[in-house]
Amino acid sequence: MSDPETCRMKEDDAEPQTDLLEVIELKDIPNFITGKKTSQTEKNLSQKSARRARSTRFLPCAHCEKSFTRKGDLDRHLRVHTGEKPFTCVQCGKSFKLADGLKKHLRCHSGVRSFHCHECGKTFILPSHLKRHMIIHADFKPHLCSLCGKSFSRLDCLKKHQRTHSGARPHVCFECGNAFNSADTLKRHRRIHTGEKPYTCSDCGKSFTQSAHLKQHERVHTGQKPYYCSFCGRSFSTSRNLPAHMKKHRPDA
Repeated sequence: MSDPETCRMKEDDAEPQTDLLEVIELKDIPNFITGKKTSQTEKNLSQKSARRARSTRFLPCAHCEKSFTRKGDLDRHLRVHTGEKPFTCVQCGKSFKLADGLKKHLRCHSGVRSFHCHECGKTFILPSHLKRHMIIHADFKPHLCSLCGKSFSRLDCLKKHQRTHSGARPHVCFECGNAFNSADTLKRHRRIHTGEKPYTCSDCGKSFTQSAHLKQHERVHTGQKPYYCSFCGRSFSTSRNLPAHMKKHRPDA
């Protein structure tokens, strides 16, 4: 007969051995939690993700200390150094480093002003233009002219104003030689020579060289008259009509 104590020892030893077998064979049987067996495709995808994670390296810029994780981001950044502008406007030829820059620029040609100021109703092509305009209503003018004390909400407006004191006109038209105190003024002037009219009325299709002219024209369709006489309340669609009307109330003015 077998020794009872020996039999108990053998039965006790069998329990951890069974557990070990369960651990070893666990990878080959259905998942005991989800009830699903890991497919070969899932294993391959997991291994591919692991290799990608291991192979991820920061892509350094050869011109500066910046680095990127994606080649597309690096390629876009390199245009800062190379000056490359692969995105070109077919209407005016202006080029941009990013596709988003061209997309925003194309709104200038469309004349569509979908961003409205809730304070005065003025409309803008880009949200950045509206944001810049809102400073006017906040009456925040931190940029002070040291010569006359006039203040401005934007630094570029102060610089443009300061040229009125110096008389500087650094922007010259190569077609006719006329000089201007700002690049924007020269750009508008150049349309006289090129015949470009980038601002188009969405109602009738008429085009204009300046956005202000388009806005004034659009009042023909909307009936808007934003200029009011403080004496009688009569309104006008253009600012130039108001002074002439005001003289009827104050002929000596």
